[in-house]
Amino acid sequence: MKFYAFKQIVSYLKQFRRISDAHRVGDNIIKICFDNKNDLYFDLQKGNSAIYKRKDSVRVKHYKAPFDVLLHKYLARSDILSLEIINADKVLRFEIGQSGAYKASKTFLQFEFTGKYTNAILLDNKGIILDALRHVDIMNSYR
Repeated sequence: MKFYAFKQIVSYLKQFRRISDAHRVGDNIIKICFDNKNDLYFDLQKGNSAIYKRKDSVRVKHYKAPFDVLLHKYLARSDILSLEIINADKVLRFEIGQSGAYKASKTFLQFEFTGKYTNAILLDNKGIILDALRHVDIMNSYR
């Protein structure tokens, strides 16, 4: 995905105010439903990442990994507080807020479309990683 296309997609995403649901539909594909009617797919395949829409909904299997549980917990029925591109790179960060009966919480969902390091990361309100789609150990990464 080219950076100019990435910026256009981000400007399109800024119209949405709410995330109705989020879950994985494939090993590397996350489906997010915005405002109860707009489904977008975030394909995080290494070296060939994309963001797209499709008419039919395809769900290969139900994923139950810790990342999937947290993804649904923090994104389903949440408000989008802000959306930004990080460091003028192909890194997209959603600031997500949820209001419950007793407390409100804020988390971040960060999509990194950076070639072989493509990933989706959930962060708490202090920027500490809660979980990630792909776990990268210190020996294999310079980040």
